[in-house]
Amino acid sequence: MLAAIWLVVTVVFVWPEGGDELPAALLGTWTTSDVRYADRSMSITDSTLTLLVGDDTRLTYPIRRVHHRPADGESRYDIVYTDAGGDLQIVIFYDPQGATLRLSNPAAVIWRRSTTPAGG
Repeated sequence: MLAAIWLVVTVVFVWPEGGDELPAALLGTWTTSDVRYADRSMSITDSTLTLLVGDDTRLTYPIRRVHHRPADGESRYDIVYTDAGGDLQIVIFYDPQGATLRLSNPAAVIWRRSTTPAGG
């Protein structure tokens, strides 16, 4: 019975709802040289978004869906993830030429991949 309940919870609250897939180029851990974010990083897998938000506080969220569209030489990824309060969204712009990404806010901060996922 407990296994059945766990399966329902997983499907309803964790299972991605469709949309686009994240490319391998976005998977891994991203950091920035901007001193304002020296203690921050983000890790992206095909199913989770993990934010290191300072003081070694690591917040991991299941990704519910991803939407991709081109954006002036970059690729825009709208990633919808879930926390205890419901769905949230992070917007990432990936530059394939420089292999960098930036968030919609603050847009001027450039993030570089510091590690790739195992096997990646």
